[in-house]
Amino acid sequence: MDMPYQKYFEGAQFVHFLLGTATVALAVPIYKGFSILKTRLIPLTVALLCGGFVSIASAVEIATFLGADATIIGALYPKSVTTPIAMGIAERLTASPTLTAVFAVVTGILGAILGSFILNLLGMEAWWQRGFAMGVAAHGIGTSRAFAVHPEAGLYASLAMGMHGILGAILIPLLALYIL
Repeated sequence: MDMPYQKYFEGAQFVHFLLGTATVALAVPIYKGFSILKTRLIPLTVALLCGGFVSIASAVEIATFLGADATIIGALYPKSVTTPIAMGIAERLTASPTLTAVFAVVTGILGAILGSFILNLLGMEAWWQRGFAMGVAAHGIGTSRAFAVHPEAGLYASLAMGMHGILGAILIPLLALYIL
């Protein structure tokens, strides 16, 4: 069923409001730990750029390989950032914000479920590294999971999600226009 974005948004306003509020609330731990975060800004930025690129490239390449149409592929570009930002990016790319929202939520859920297991398999023990990885890979839902596991992991997951949202909003449309 093809539903115009305006009609979708009428029904999704409450969820959009809650996601936006939760995203802003995650800024509080970042502010509290900003002095610690400044010391690791360069490696975190490099990790964010690499993680964001791999997330986009792997999803788009797998979908292309499996024969997905342009509608699905276009909606996969912004799925790696938090849902409200991903929907805005999708709109700028003339992709489906609704489909992008579904992909973003599924990405977050899968990341929150599988993230700790994968990080354990990789032998990653530092809470700041684990949290940052969860924030990049699983945005809001992964950040919530990181806070449940350890406060330092939550702090870095918040930072990753925020940085990913800002850089994603700028770089993803440029990347998509370059590729498309």
